[in-house]
Amino acid sequence: MKFNFLRIVELNRFSYNSFLDFGSEKKEHKFANGFLLGLVLIALTFFVSEAVALDEEIKAQAREVLKKNADAIVSMKCVCTQIYSFGTDDGMGQSQKNECNMEVPGMIVASEGLSLFAVDPRMMLMDDEGDKEFNMGGGEKFHIKPKISLSNVKLVLGNGNEIPAELVLKDTELGLGFVRPKEKPPQPLAYISFGKPREPEMFDDIISLHRLSRAIDRTTCVAKITERAIQAVVKKPRTFFVGGAELGKPFFNSKGEALGVGIILRNPVQERGTSEERAYVILPSEEVQELVKQALAAKPG
Repeated sequence: MKFNFLRIVELNRFSYNSFLDFGSEKKEHKFANGFLLGLVLIALTFFVSEAVALDEEIKAQAREVLKKNADAIVSMKCVCTQIYSFGTDDGMGQSQKNECNMEVPGMIVASEGLSLFAVDPRMMLMDDEGDKEFNMGGGEKFHIKPKISLSNVKLVLGNGNEIPAELVLKDTELGLGFVRPKEKPPQPLAYISFGKPREPEMFDDIISLHRLSRAIDRTTCVAKITERAIQAVVKKPRTFFVGGAELGKPFFNSKGEALGVGIILRNPVQERGTSEERAYVILPSEEVQELVKQALAAKPG
């Protein structure tokens, strides 16, 4: 770092000249002021230079993260079908069906194209909560049975190419799903390597990536550089990082290592009559990698 010592010396020389021009009491006062001013300027120069250097360092690292991982940021496109069956103990006599096209952000996590995407876990939990009962009085019960399925699943690459894929694994608690191309790509695809980076500490910087919409040529960009983002490292009931998280985005530390994936955490225990508690957190990289291993070994269906 460079300090403007000539300027500081000049200021002190001015103070010394002033010292010669005044009485002894004022001489000491003026000289002390100039000396203190010099120290303050040295300190300010040091801290400003250090802050600028750190700022340039994190920006340079963000550019490297983007360059290395841009092609691994994709999206998952599908038709989501929701079927709600209604009825009483005598049978499920009615049903309601809704279909919608959806596209959610994702990332390739293995060279053969296995990809991870994240959604609000309530969407996945509906499919596993099974039959919901409502007491109608007189001993009669009303049932609602939700069912969610995904069809016409495709991976959308950065160049706009769409690869037919299929769902191979989902974690309903975390709202994570894994899809895999139906046919092996002709060549290995770029992917994000999740492993075991250094665990972040409070106030660490983080970098996240995101792919823009089709209207903006699906360009991958740095979604955010968040300085001093990590507010807490939660250990129970499992490890999460709190601060700066956004759903479905990959996060990296200031060294360029994959830190984890942004998810929505729901409170599994909810008191009756209270609103649902949710939090945006980062699922650590090593936990993501364990799920990747399971997905690679999983069969569709």
